Amino acid sequence: MARYTCPSCGASYNGKRCRKCLYQHFTEEIAHGGHVHEGEPLVIDAPVRKPVKRKDPFGCEPKTRKGLKLTPALILTVILLVNSTGRLIYSFSQRMDSSNSAVVHAQREPVSFLPEGPLLTLGGNDEITILADWKDGQAFDGSFEVYVQNDSREDVAVTAREVIVNGCLLENTSLYCTAYAGNGSPSFGRALFALDLEELAYSGIGAIQEITLTLEAFSLESYETVLETDPITLSPLFPEGAVLHTVPDGVDVYQEDGLRLRYLGFVPQEQHPEDILTGKFLFYVENDTDVPADFYTPEILFNEEVTASALLWTQLPPNTRTVTAVYPYGLENSPIQTLKDLETLSFLLEISAGGNNKTAQITIPLN
Repeated sequence: MARYTCPSCGASYNGKRCRKCLYQHFTEEIAHGGHVHEGEPLVIDAPVRKPVKRKDPFGCEPKTRKGLKLTPALILTVILLVNSTGRLIYSFSQRMDSSNSAVVHAQREPVSFLPEGPLLTLGGNDEITILADWKDGQAFDGSFEVYVQNDSREDVAVTAREVIVNGCLLENTSLYCTAYAGNGSPSFGRALFALDLEELAYSGIGAIQEITLTLEAFSLESYETVLETDPITLSPLFPEGAVLHTVPDGVDVYQEDGLRLRYLGFVPQEQHPEDILTGKFLFYVENDTDVPADFYTPEILFNEEVTASALLWTQLPPNTRTVTAVYPYGLENSPIQTLKDLETLSFLLEISAGGNNKTAQITIPLN
């Protein structure tokens, strides 16, 4: 009587091999569905072979996937997420409309050639060159044109990473210049570098004496940086006796060891002067030390109770200052809707400068 049944052709056999299809038994641990089995059918070419059965060769029970059950809690969560997303998009659009009201908007377009006349080279490498229609000592009205020559085989974009005017770090400068792939011949792009005139005003900047900026070019396919310039200094025409900079009026809420935080006030949106949700709170931040400094608030309390998703966070190079805005996101469903409803701002201020960490509890009365 035969001892084995061939798993390949179904014939009975004794010994190590099936005489019909030459199948040979072996033992091995085989991973299968998160566990292991001993042995596996080995099918060897033979003139006659039975069709493979459509079932698990080891007889394991198939695993079934559990479907997502719609519960009242899940439905409520989805509704709240959709509602919050809509409010966030509305607040962001209102913020952009407000912040761009006094900005010279960026223009970007491909050009077939560079303009005639001398251009200042701001930076470049073997494939990308960044130039500007600029000459030191010229009058400056807040903007100038930037050109990008692209000899590489991928589309690139150029942006301004850090812009400092008269020692004041600006947050709302505008530059975004695209240049398509050269593919054997140079390709050019043009854009307008523009400062936010409103930001210059509430930062206390008078006549512009010096502009320092760092430019970055990145691939529009991989978004990897392909060029980063050293800090570039531009010196426009500076009238003799003009005011360079004044500290904006406000209330100092922190000042120690060359580090200062000053509350400047609330700036409403022109279309909604009474609406606190579309306005912004301005703070003057100063780092009068020789090391970089970070100013950060984990959260901001409104009337010492209502917590909104509003943060103050700025990173200052040595001996620089800035004016930063705090937007009161997260107050849509709170009783605070106008400035009259708001009595205090309070937060924990965290400062890191040169490896030294400091904290201070700040409360600002607004009434």
